Amino acid sequence: MAARDHYQPPETVRALLPNGIEVTVSAEQARLCHYPLVTEPADTADERSETDPPTPADVRAWAQATGVDCPDKGRIPDRVMQAYRDAHQH
Repeated sequence: MAARDHYQPPETVRALLPNGIEVTVSAEQARLCHYPLVTEPADTADERSETDPPTPADVRAWAQATGVDCPDKGRIPDRVMQAYRDAHQH
């Protein structure tokens, strides 16, 4: 069991397969298969626009910061969502 305490997962990289699909593989596998590395991620999930709906994490963080009662898990109550929308109207 002590060996598991020292386990280090392999380094992963984004690579381009011959068919054009981007995948996450170990750095060693990308090197051995001569896959070209992708320097810019294709996924732009972190680049959200202001018109995107808020994530539950956004709403919960706002609720906690403003003192609005909101459960840590599960569905966010309508009253909390409405308060969030009211506070973020432009």
